[in-house]
Amino acid sequence: MERMLRNLTTVLLLALLALALPAAAQRAVSATELDAADNGLLVLSYHDVRDDVLEKSDGDAYAVSTQNFAAHLDWLSAHGYHPVSLSQLINASRGEATLPPRPVLLTFDDGLRSVYSRVYPLLRAYNYPALVAVITDYVDMAPGRTIDYGYRPFGRDDFLTWDQLREMQASGLIELASHTDNLHHGVQSNPQGNQTPAVITRIYDPKAQRYESAQEYEKRLRDDLGRSVQRIEKELGVRPKAIVWPYAAYNQLSNDIAEQLGMPVSFDLEGRSTPVTADLHGLARLLVTSNPNIT
Repeated sequence: MERMLRNLTTVLLLALLALALPAAAQRAVSATELDAADNGLLVLSYHDVRDDVLEKSDGDAYAVSTQNFAAHLDWLSAHGYHPVSLSQLINASRGEATLPPRPVLLTFDDGLRSVYSRVYPLLRAYNYPALVAVITDYVDMAPGRTIDYGYRPFGRDDFLTWDQLREMQASGLIELASHTDNLHHGVQSNPQGNQTPAVITRIYDPKAQRYESAQEYEKRLRDDLGRSVQRIEKELGVRPKAIVWPYAAYNQLSNDIAEQLGMPVSFDLEGRSTPVTADLHGLARLLVTSNPNIT
């Protein structure tokens, strides 16, 4: 049942929802609406968690301060949310288990070092599970290599190592998802030079003046996702069961290939909550941006 809340600034999830909706569509929404389905699941999407978060105007919109992140966990605990693991979610989708009331899955994209240095200690303190989606080509990045990450180049010290991932996995709290091996970027998609997410685009080659064939496109996806799965299995001894698509850009072919490689779970970046059914493709996630607080 809908009801108006008098103090929106004390409710973390309402603040996050306001960021996700156009201004004209914003309204007061009760916490119960976030998982209003009988077995609804709330999935939160984080990226970087740091002590020194810059202003949004500096291009650091996807970072959350350590202090605010700790407050988010405290708010979830105080308001009856129960963090669940990916394995619990999969078991529930198969009818083998029941999720607790107000289930929430915490996800962290891109495999940034702060997951180990800032997030992991807090998850251990709360005993909360989480899903970490790594771009396997960035793990243990070669010295001197950098990636354009918006407000500054990110290098080796900004991304997780396999040793850190092994340690977190051994705790029983952290599970891994693929974020592709190296498809977290745009590619030229037409003669005009437009850039489109690499997962959903047949590349246009301006020198040859032709598009990637359907067979070349499928092979590129299959080769990349196969490398990601193989690297995770080699380093951690388990195959990932979930794929987090870069920019939430995917299509039927990409989902089919991922499922053939053992990843039947995929995530979107739209919506607030989603029912847990046998089909775990395109699960809604709430993207946490602009360093929201609960005060």
